[in-house]
Amino acid sequence: QVTVVAVLAACADIGALDLGRRIHEYSNRSGYQRNVRICNTLIDMYIKCGCLEAARVVFENMDERTIVSWSAMIQGLAMHGQAMEALELFSKMVQTGTKPNGVTFIGLLHACSHMGLVEKGREFFMSMSRDYGIAPRIEHYGCMIDLLSRAGLLEEARQFIKNMPLRPNAVVWGALLGGCRVHNNIELAEEA
Repeated sequence: QVTVVAVLAACADIGALDLGRRIHEYSNRSGYQRNVRICNTLIDMYIKCGCLEAARVVFENMDERTIVSWSAMIQGLAMHGQAMEALELFSKMVQTGTKPNGVTFIGLLHACSHMGLVEKGREFFMSMSRDYGIAPRIEHYGCMIDLLSRAGLLEEARQFIKNMPLRPNAVVWGALLGGCRVHNNIELAEEA
C-alpha cells in the first residue's frame, strides 16, 4: 500500500495519467479501494492530471474522509473553475465536524479569488486564525493579494503587503503585478 501511494504521488508530480489509472485499477484489484491514504493520493493525482470527474468519483466513494480528502477536493474544484462547488463542499465538510487546515483555506481563498468574492475571501482569511487557530502562511497572503488585485483593489493590496508580518516573496509581488497589468496601473506595477 505504501508503494502504491508513492507511485501515485510520482504520477501526480509528472502528470502520468495512464500509469496512474493502471495503478488505480491495480489497487482496486488488490483490495485497497478502502485505504484512505491511497484514495487521498488518487484524488490528488487525478486533479493534477486534469481529471476532476475521476477525482470526484474517488471522493464520493470513500467511506471515510480525512481533512486531506476534503482539502484536496476543495483545492481541485477551485483550481478547475468550480469555485462555487468548492465553497459548497467546504460547508458540507464543516457540517461533518471536520476542522479545516491551512491547505483547506488556500483552496477557499483561491476559489474566492476566481469568483471575485472579496468579502467572502476576507471572512475566510480572518476566520483562519480567529475560529481555527491557523496562522496564515505566505501562500494565504499571496491568495489575498491575488483576490484584492483581481478585484481592482490595488491600493488595498499594496497596504496588505506592507502590513504583512512575513516578508513578501515573488508570488505575492507577482499577484500585485498581475492586478496592475489588468487594471492598467503602471506606477504601482513599477513599484511591484
